[in-house]
Amino acid sequence: MEEDLTDQPGPGQEGLNIRATVPPPQRLILERQLHKSVLIGWLHPESVRTSIDHYQIYVDGVLKSTIPAGDRTRGLVEGVDSSVPHRISVRAIDRNGRYSRDPGCTVVIGKSIFLN
Repeated sequence: MEEDLTDQPGPGQEGLNIRATVPPPQRLILERQLHKSVLIGWLHPESVRTSIDHYQIYVDGVLKSTIPAGDRTRGLVEGVDSSVPHRISVRAIDRNGRYSRDPGCTVVIGKSIFLN
């Protein structure tokens, strides 16, 4: 059974008010899928961009990368086997440590993933 990490604090965020609303990043896309890595991109969330401190990229609930906020809204994630399905989420983290909910910016990738 898969654990729902939606309302779980991220690393270093224990004890923070995670229920506060932080808008999620928008339009998460898979730019390139290589054999063992993926390049993803997204748009800034619908909020004041200066309130976002950084983004965190999760693969199957595991933190893989942290991207500082700014104009760059893409990330290369290594160690992602394209022959099996993976759930990739991007969280927006504000300056107070609050973050967006994963379902707001999640995509499933991998071989044999079909869209209906």
